Amino acid sequence: MPREHDSLRKVHGHRGMNHFPGTKSTEDPDGASQRIDRSNSAASEAPVLPAPADEGQPVGKVSNSERESGKESPPVVEAPGKAEPPSCHSGEGTGSAPAAQGLLVDLELGFCPVTGEPADGKTYAEWKGVRVGLCRPACLDVFHASTEAYLDKAAPEWREAVAAEQVVIAAKTQEERELAMEDLSRWTIVRKLPPIPSTGLLVDLENDYCPVLLEDIHGRDFVDWNGLRVHLCCTPCVSGFWPRPGLVLEHAKIGWREAAAAVKAVNESRGADREKALLKLRSEWKVLREPVPPAETPAPPSK
Repeated sequence: MPREHDSLRKVHGHRGMNHFPGTKSTEDPDGASQRIDRSNSAASEAPVLPAPADEGQPVGKVSNSERESGKESPPVVEAPGKAEPPSCHSGEGTGSAPAAQGLLVDLELGFCPVTGEPADGKTYAEWKGVRVGLCRPACLDVFHASTEAYLDKAAPEWREAVAAEQVVIAAKTQEERELAMEDLSRWTIVRKLPPIPSTGLLVDLENDYCPVLLEDIHGRDFVDWNGLRVHLCCTPCVSGFWPRPGLVLEHAKIGWREAAAAVKAVNESRGADREKALLKLRSEWKVLREPVPPAETPAPPSK
C-alpha cells in the first residue's frame, strides 16, 4: 500500500464501514449495494394524525371481542371517496399476488399515516414507487381511498421521492442511472431497476487496487464508466465510486484520462481515421468490447 494513500484511506474508512456519514449499506436481492439514510425515521411514538381537513370526523371500529374484553383498539380513520387503484397491496390476509417490479423506495415513517400508531413492520402499501408502512391490514383500503391526502399530512417529501425516481427511470445509460440514484439516498431503496445493457467500446483500466479503499482487487467487482472498466475490491465500493468517479480515480492516482480520450477518439471518428484511432487504442489498452459500427451516412439523392 503506497504511503501517499494513507490519508485517503482515513477518508473512505475500511472494508465493511460506510462510505458516507449517516448512512449504512444493505444488500438488495441482486447483490447490489444500497445506501440507506435513517435520519428521516420517525420517532417510535408518533401523534395520531387527524383525518384530512375535508374528510369529516374519525369513525371508530371496534370488534365485539375487543368490546367484551374492555380492550378497544384506537379508531381507524375513514376516508371518503373512490379508492385509487394501487400498484400493489401487501400485508396479512391479502392473498397471493405476482411479484412486484419497478423502482421502489420506503419513506420509513415509522408510524401508520392512517391511525398514527407504530407501523407493524409487516403491512405495506406501494404507490407510485413509494412504500409506506401501516399498522394493520385493515388500513390498506383506507389509505388507498385518499392516498395523496394521507401522504401530504404524514410525509410531504413523498413528492420529492417520486420526482427523483422519475429521473432514475429516464436515464439512458447505466452510468446516468447510478448517478441519478444518489438523489434517492435520502430514502431506503427497497427495489432497484435491472441494469441497462451496456453497448459500445469498452476498455479495461486493469487497475490492481481499488480506487475507493485502495485495497487489492479480487476480480469479482467492477463498474463500467465512460467506456472504462474499473475494478473494485468489494460490492459496497460501488456506492463509494459512483458519486464522483473522476475524483475517486484521481485521488487514487489511477490513470484514466488517456484511456477515456482514446475511447472518445474512436467513437467520434469515421472511416480511415476511426480505424487508425482504434488501432492505436488496441496497442495501449485491453479492449473488452468492440465499438458499435458507425451509422452510414446516406448518399445524397441523385438529380
